[in-house]
Amino acid sequence: MNAGADPTLRDAEGCSCIHLAAQFGHTALVAYFVARGVSPDLVDRSGMTPLMWSCWKVCSLDPTRLLLTLGANLSLTDSTQGNTALHWAILARNTTAISTLILQAQANMNIPNHRGDTPLSMLQTQLGSLWIGGKVADKVKENISTSRSRNVLFRIAKDKRIRWWCMVGTPFVAFYLAGVILGGNIHIFIKIVLLICLYIVLNTAGQVLYDERLMSLLPLSIYLATKMWFYFTWLIYIMPNTSLLTNIIFLSSSGLLWYCFLKSWIGDAGVIPATKELRFKTIIELAERGIRGFEPSSFCSTCLIRRPLRSKHCSICNCCIARFDHHCPWVANCIGAKNHKHFIGFLSCLVIMCGQMLYGTAIFWQSQEECRIDLSSLGFWKFLLAIGQCEPWVAWVGANSLLHFTWVLMLLVCQLYQISCIGMTANERMNRGRYSHFINNSGKSPFSKGPLTNIAEFFECTCFGLLKPQLKDWMTSYDIDKNVEHQPLLRHKDNFQYV
Repeated sequence: MNAGADPTLRDAEGCSCIHLAAQFGHTALVAYFVARGVSPDLVDRSGMTPLMWSCWKVCSLDPTRLLLTLGANLSLTDSTQGNTALHWAILARNTTAISTLILQAQANMNIPNHRGDTPLSMLQTQLGSLWIGGKVADKVKENISTSRSRNVLFRIAKDKRIRWWCMVGTPFVAFYLAGVILGGNIHIFIKIVLLICLYIVLNTAGQVLYDERLMSLLPLSIYLATKMWFYFTWLIYIMPNTSLLTNIIFLSSSGLLWYCFLKSWIGDAGVIPATKELRFKTIIELAERGIRGFEPSSFCSTCLIRRPLRSKHCSICNCCIARFDHHCPWVANCIGAKNHKHFIGFLSCLVIMCGQMLYGTAIFWQSQEECRIDLSSLGFWKFLLAIGQCEPWVAWVGANSLLHFTWVLMLLVCQLYQISCIGMTANERMNRGRYSHFINNSGKSPFSKGPLTNIAEFFECTCFGLLKPQLKDWMTSYDIDKNVEHQPLLRHKDNFQYV
């Protein structure tokens, strides 16, 4: 190419270089040709595009995913049979390509070929086959139901905005209904039956009405619903029985909690920028440097960018995150280099809030004459039952506070341990066997500099000049510093000779 070779020249069958590269799964070459100006929709003599050849010949995720990222047209058809890329994927029973085209690229399943067959009709006749996959089958059934139904109620139920609000509102209603059932003046056996019925109704509604994308909002909705009812309980039941100072502390810590939560939820986690110009520049540089530049450890085939050290591509957010820790469903966002500190603050404030709710419920029970029950005279379980019967709603909220306090505290301790003691992210701790810099360091983190220094660098804290943390921009760090990489050898440097 640098010597002036023309990548658009054709062989006897009308295929150019990019068609051959797509047929044989040479992802790096496909990326390089597109970066050098070759159209991702270049057709051969029969009208086949590189995407069609990839779906027909290659069963791995790439180069199909790469071509989609580069803007390949899903609606193009070949000239001989009128098939789209999805047609060819179905004919080849290419499970990976079918899933990528339908679930990720939202390919049109209603385009007919010259025989009048649409991808939807072709998949419909094969429903039940193992190669289709469960998620694709659900998508096919949804499209079949939508095309057949003319019912107004059905169309309302399938409206995305209505379904979204129903999904968000479900935990708010469920929390309230559970509290009402527990507080009802009925036999405890009937309460248990009603709670089971409530669970069955909610679970059935979730399976019928909500898809995977909406269900991913469930943890965030549960968190918001729980906190709303916490505030309601504090204002109605606890605040009249507590001191002014206690209420001020509760509201102040709650404000800090919301600040850290919003920073974790809608703040930038450290998304690696991926413009079209940057992608092409990166592809050309890595390709001309050598084919090893496209190894998964250094190149993201989805974002088409050079992958910084400690970064990872999040399949949920569909982007690369610098110093990736994990994707947290409770804040519906990735936790990375730019919002990890706020996430730790969020966990800390949440533990404090749940502890305050437990303290507030204890104060409420002590202030109620009918709730002053002696634990020693009743025993633990009878004592809990008596408290629940005294004021069931406060007991229900208190039980939720204790549950949240326990698991959030465990998560906070785990996070602080990873940051301070072992110098790893959650992703690195679980997948250390995949990264060469951990393998070469006997599974230990080459980034750890001791608990105090790790904490100082993480929180960017100088402690009034007592500490001098070395701050590093993980958005643009691609190589391990030599002084960090060889840190274990410095203790015995007299026995080694460095070149």
